[in-house]
Amino acid sequence: MMGFRFSTASRSVRCVLAASVAALALHGTALAQDGRKAEFNIEAQPLATALLDYARQAGVEIAVAPEVTRGRRAPAIKGEHDVEAALQTLLRDAQDVVVRRTPRGIVIIEAAPAD
Repeated sequence: MMGFRFSTASRSVRCVLAASVAALALHGTALAQDGRKAEFNIEAQPLATALLDYARQAGVEIAVAPEVTRGRRAPAIKGEHDVEAALQTLLRDAQDVVVRRTPRGIVIIEAAPAD
């Protein structure tokens, strides 16, 4: 994810996202693949902001490429949901992304490679 140029607004979002990831790393939490549930209160909003809210409320670490969120919005998610299903709901309009997890459980969201 090197070599990207960022506008002032996207730099701010990137900084906030980086700070959130760092804060969550201190807790050592990871996205469980076992159907773990969490309580969500995420408004319909720009995808970058929704992912920040998701990471905080789900207790997971997320790293996202800026081009994934640029110009995209996410739907609202309210109530108790499976952590994985909530992420898929946020990304439902982003069909051109790849979600992977590191061995430590960090969720990486990147643009899908071009065919």
